[in-house]
Amino acid sequence: MRSIYSEEVLSKNNLQFEDDQFYSSMVFHSIQSPFEEEGYLCELKNEDFNIIEREISSVMLSITRKCNSRCRICSTDDMPCDDMSLVDIENILKNIGKNKKVMLYGGEPTSRDDIFSIIRLIKKHGHIPVIFTNGLKLQDLKYVKKLKRAGLEYVLFSFDGFRKEIYEEMRGDENQLRIKLRALDNLRKEKISVQISVTVAAGINEKELCRIIDFARSNHNFIKGVIFYSAIPSGRFDIKTTKTMKTTEIFDFISSEFPAINKEYALEFKRFIMNLHKFFGKFSIKMSLGKWYPTILFKLQGDEIRPLMEYDDLIDINNSFERGKYINLLKKVLKYSNLVFRFSKELFRTAKFETSMIKDKILCIRVGQLSTKINHNSFASDTVNLTKHNNKIHRVAKL
Repeated sequence: MRSIYSEEVLSKNNLQFEDDQFYSSMVFHSIQSPFEEEGYLCELKNEDFNIIEREISSVMLSITRKCNSRCRICSTDDMPCDDMSLVDIENILKNIGKNKKVMLYGGEPTSRDDIFSIIRLIKKHGHIPVIFTNGLKLQDLKYVKKLKRAGLEYVLFSFDGFRKEIYEEMRGDENQLRIKLRALDNLRKEKISVQISVTVAAGINEKELCRIIDFARSNHNFIKGVIFYSAIPSGRFDIKTTKTMKTTEIFDFISSEFPAINKEYALEFKRFIMNLHKFFGKFSIKMSLGKWYPTILFKLQGDEIRPLMEYDDLIDINNSFERGKYINLLKKVLKYSNLVFRFSKELFRTAKFETSMIKDKILCIRVGQLSTKINHNSFASDTVNLTKHNNKIHRVAKL
């Protein structure tokens, strides 16, 4: 079901929204939401905190609608959101358990003057602070240093390519390229980990995808991965594109230069993560490597990006899991014993795992569709999304 806003945007711009069956296959629909879904927004209940503590590894907090950019592809206009107070935020943080990855987004989280206090609150309650930012304020090195002192550990950084025309078309300001490159350099200097977030718009920046991956590869000392989202016609959508790019098309662009990053390996790796969750679930052991929407992992060898495990081995491992052939599975584990040893602990703790990816030259790639009111499903990833609306905290569920 699509929102009225989305239909208006589609009609106004004569756009085609292409449902992506491949993307749907990347999402674990066989896993049911632990929450009772009641609509797009569900007022947060006390029992929901128990579920978050028990089942969820990442919590997204929509802390403001304010932003210092006027992007032409922003979906925030569709999203109900009031500014959360420090009291609101602390009440959430102290009731969700420990060691959650807490992502601050909006709007633009750095538009809040108390962002440093919010980050300190997250650390105080034993969680890992993350901000999803356009990076504009991070061009100031002193500002980045202050974020680091407050306890910021890593950043999801919006970046769409290396041509200024892209930013004029998608963000309304060609100067953003220069500003963002300076901000990334500041994050590198302060050793703050980065995941680049790319919004892919057909006819505008799809030819930049491989260049962005190569940039991540060559700067792996602080960039741990790249996530590609297809631009979805929702909210303030005013760019010259005629369709949403399918996940398969994004993979095809990437694999033309990086053959290891292909849709066949992505699906097989998704199957592997699913099998890991099922196997460890038998022993009531939880792991945090993308239960619903998986990260695909690759290893860096010199200038090459290679699969974390060979494709044929991955198929064999998955078949062994699913057929209960654990002797054959053990043989494969021994083949990749160094990998298993390095990540045996970190696989069950998101923050530690993502730190080790940089140290051990592991690059993570995600390809999918940005969640908007057109296609929102609260369990397209292992997160819960909380927002404030009409003076109450709500969980963003599904349409």
